[in-house]
Amino acid sequence: MKAILLLALVASAFCAEDRSYMTNLIQMQAKAADAIDSGLQMLKDLKQANVDAQDKADEVNRTQEKELGEQIAELYAIAELNKQNGDECDAWKNQLNEDINTTRDNLIWIRNRRQDLQRKRVELSEQRCVANGMFIKTLKEHDEALAVIKLLREDIVGIVKEHTGQDVGFAQVKTSVQRLSAYTHLFNEEAMKAFNQLAQAQDVPDEWTEDDARAHDNDRGALELQEAEHNAAERSVATRFVDMIDKLEQHMVDSMRNLEENEIQAAMDLATWLAESEVEFDVLDRDEHALDIKQDKLAITIVAATAKCERLWTIYFESSATYHAAVEARERVRRHYMAEKARRDD
Repeated sequence: MKAILLLALVASAFCAEDRSYMTNLIQMQAKAADAIDSGLQMLKDLKQANVDAQDKADEVNRTQEKELGEQIAELYAIAELNKQNGDECDAWKNQLNEDINTTRDNLIWIRNRRQDLQRKRVELSEQRCVANGMFIKTLKEHDEALAVIKLLREDIVGIVKEHTGQDVGFAQVKTSVQRLSAYTHLFNEEAMKAFNQLAQAQDVPDEWTEDDARAHDNDRGALELQEAEHNAAERSVATRFVDMIDKLEQHMVDSMRNLEENEIQAAMDLATWLAESEVEFDVLDRDEHALDIKQDKLAITIVAATAKCERLWTIYFESSATYHAAVEARERVRRHYMAEKARRDD
């Protein structure tokens, strides 16, 4: 009986232990299910939180993109305006430099022109002095030649009166003709040959009485020597000689008048040019004074323009740096947004 009772107690103990185990197992399974549900709910909540965070990040990103885009656009417009101001200032400065160069070139031209005028005034005055001296010398030679011609005429007339109706060899004439040898440069070369021929009581060829194109005095009025219209047989050598002297004398008178007219005209031309050069000197002085003032003003203006341009370009570079910094900042925001989005997606 005791053995049976002991077995019964043991069996009862085992049964009680099995029920406790089953109860614990069931409880553990319930807790596990609750944990899984809790985990799933947590995952669901985390996913939703991630979605919400991404939506919020998208909204923030859109707002930042808009704000940064507007800011960058404003900074770009400011930088471009500053660059335009710098370009306009450089163009102004370049124009000032061109004006300075032009003004300097004009001043150089004025000073060179003044020197040319002064040099030309000296040269023309010296040439006029030399020409005037030559004129006086030539005029004196003409006076002396006229005096010789007068004496020669008196000699011939005296000889004719002395030998009226007689043939004369005119030995005395040769001496008178020789007096003109010092002035042969004033007469036609062929005319002087005619004188020598007449002095020897020979016939004078017709071509000797024509103008000589080679004579240097022809430009003053060629000596016109024509053969006398009288019958050569009715005229003596002395008479023909006197006629030629008369023509030579008239030629000398005309030549002197021509010399005087040319000298007066040359002096008048020089005086006119000198007066015009004085007027030009006054114009050059006024222009030079005005250009000197302009050059001084430009020198001051170019200094101010250079400083202004430097300041404007400094402003531009600063604004450009600010613009590029804003662009870089936007790129950093974009990179951060994309990195966060990739993390959430993962």
